[in-house]
Amino acid sequence: MPGFYDSYDVAVVGAGHAGIEAALASARMGLKTLVITQSVDAIGRMSCNPSIGGIAKGNIVCEIDALGGQMAKLIDRSMIQFRLLNKSRGPAVQAPRSQADKILYSQLARQVLESTPNLSTLMDTVVDIIATESDQSLPPNSDSSAAAGSIPGDSRTEGRDAGAGTNGADKKSETDKNAAAGSEASAGTNGGGQSGSQGQNRARPINYGAADSARGGMRQKVTGIVTERGRVIPVRAVVLTTGTFLGGRIFIGEYDAPCGRLGEAGAYGLTASLRRLGFTTGRLKTGTPPRILKSSVDFSVLEEQPGDDEVIPFSFDDPKIERPMVPCHVVYTNPKTHEIIRANIGRSPLYSGKIHGVGPRYCPSIEDKVMRFADRERHQIFVEPEGLGTEEIYLNGLSSSLPESVQDQFLRTMTGFEKAVVSRPGYAVEYDYVEPTQLFPSLETKRVAGLFNAGQINGTSGYEEAAGQGLVAGINAGYYARAHKELCGPLVPADDEMGGRPASLEPGCFCPRFDFSQADADAMADASQKTAAVLNKKLKEAQEAAGFARFHSIPEYKPLILGRDEAYIGVLIDDLVTLGTKEPYRMFTARAEYRLKLRYDDADRRLAKKAFDAGLKSQAQYETVLKKYEQVAEASALLEKNPEAQNPGFEKNVWAHALVDVKYKYYIEKQDRRVEKMHRLENLHIPENFDYGSIPSLSAESRGKLESVRPLTLGQASRISGIRNSDIMLLMVYLK
Repeated sequence: MPGFYDSYDVAVVGAGHAGIEAALASARMGLKTLVITQSVDAIGRMSCNPSIGGIAKGNIVCEIDALGGQMAKLIDRSMIQFRLLNKSRGPAVQAPRSQADKILYSQLARQVLESTPNLSTLMDTVVDIIATESDQSLPPNSDSSAAAGSIPGDSRTEGRDAGAGTNGADKKSETDKNAAAGSEASAGTNGGGQSGSQGQNRARPINYGAADSARGGMRQKVTGIVTERGRVIPVRAVVLTTGTFLGGRIFIGEYDAPCGRLGEAGAYGLTASLRRLGFTTGRLKTGTPPRILKSSVDFSVLEEQPGDDEVIPFSFDDPKIERPMVPCHVVYTNPKTHEIIRANIGRSPLYSGKIHGVGPRYCPSIEDKVMRFADRERHQIFVEPEGLGTEEIYLNGLSSSLPESVQDQFLRTMTGFEKAVVSRPGYAVEYDYVEPTQLFPSLETKRVAGLFNAGQINGTSGYEEAAGQGLVAGINAGYYARAHKELCGPLVPADDEMGGRPASLEPGCFCPRFDFSQADADAMADASQKTAAVLNKKLKEAQEAAGFARFHSIPEYKPLILGRDEAYIGVLIDDLVTLGTKEPYRMFTARAEYRLKLRYDDADRRLAKKAFDAGLKSQAQYETVLKKYEQVAEASALLEKNPEAQNPGFEKNVWAHALVDVKYKYYIEKQDRRVEKMHRLENLHIPENFDYGSIPSLSAESRGKLESVRPLTLGQASRISGIRNSDIMLLMVYLK
């Protein structure tokens, strides 16, 4: 049985949508897994909209299911409305979306985690990543490819090696001043959570220094984690799924507080640890609308939006859905609403200068909508129930961080909301993220072997995007941990000598908090170095005693990497690690050049084999998929001979697949030729230390971008922003 001093193959930090998938994948692969969350009661909590799916997002949910993940099953068992979006358009852009009973969804998620073999949960906060220097050099350009100062809240650490080929990225960013106003790099609150901003004018940002393991130009390797209560946990691999809690700070008008979600403390200390390990971090922002009591709204004057009569399960394993369904409604803002917002715009932290992080372009606040689209007389708002057992309703499209009194005023200008009662105000939340070009396509970090990032820490937005990344990171962390066990041998349990330092508010004690002082940072760095020295010494001795002498070696493993032609998840990850992001990334069908092959209803055809290979689908499940598509092939052959043929007895979904496959055969074949060509590009490997200067006709701009990103394949190089087709043709010639 797991105990206080236990060690784990994989530790997952955070139990949101990414953490759930990562932890379940690792545990189901047979790895001893620990998921650490600040509150076990908040596992799988829907911080924002109570829904799963949508355009492209619904496809991701089906891909998660095909890969052996859990999200589709959770929504199938908690949905309270279903709609198939874009039904009037082609099947490639159709997508399922469901309203969720958010309370039930969270309960089900917790039940699954707590009942899964090999998986333990722990209520605590991780404040430090412990690593050791490996025997491998840093990969070329292991630092962020983003130019210094180009991402919001840009913060880079002095003293660490940035790897071969860096273009000065290891220099201190000028925009640390921005980070000083918003993250744990400095005091953003006056005393840990009261409103105000007296710490925002601190002249010098905090210098976190570099860990010893980050100074020598060698790649680092995870060996453990440390929690806020002083627990040291030896591990083989770590998956960070920190959501909006990493350095989180919420804003409601003039009020701000160190929270990752309203009423829930943020996580402080871990960003400092990541900076000491050499990572470039930034600040992003998102927001949520107020919640209203259903009984205070006059629904009789609102436009009803019912769900579909035919409810299609998200999960390929669920034959049908039997759930009580409820309608949504639509309401609109009006000139009076906009007048109140404009009159108080100076009180919005978005416009007063308190918020420095960049928000999601495609999900703007109501303040942004009113100010940016001044000619619009109204904006559509969707009124969505949050569950069958709660009075709260969600106003989709009305995200706001204006003062509560102002929110109350403008809400009551909308038809049917004249007597609206707010149960929770809308707010903005700003948080830290790790610039994602510092990752491999496996979601393992380039600087630190065995450390994987997934979800909002990578700069994405949305439950579905987070869950897809979490699943891939969890699978690859599992592969890494298996290889680590074979190469490096046993772990040792922690003990009191390892020096985990419990946080305390007592005088003279250290406590991770939002408003770090330089003394706090120095104390945390000192404690981290001491813990690392003891932990790494004991791990090395134990492994050598067991006959393993590879403590500093990094295990080799074959990661799961999804192609852009295989999954929206593949498109998402490839965009992140190749292009990076300077704003919360959201998936759309337009991002996928192979969307005809990425339908929501055939994700199992594309991905079931990968799930089976990872041990996340049983032999019986995999054979069911094979049989299904054998029947689709038979039905397609019949339709090709006689396009007017009626279903002779195939299952409904099999016949529907065949109809689509035959109808779009020409377009799919045309796309397949394009995909085949792309595969040749994708598979043309670029040597790690390829000299781009050896190509005389390559433009200086393109050479600089290629040297900065260091793509692994020609296909990845072709998607770097600003790289021309002529550059790719030149590169292809020199690679041959």
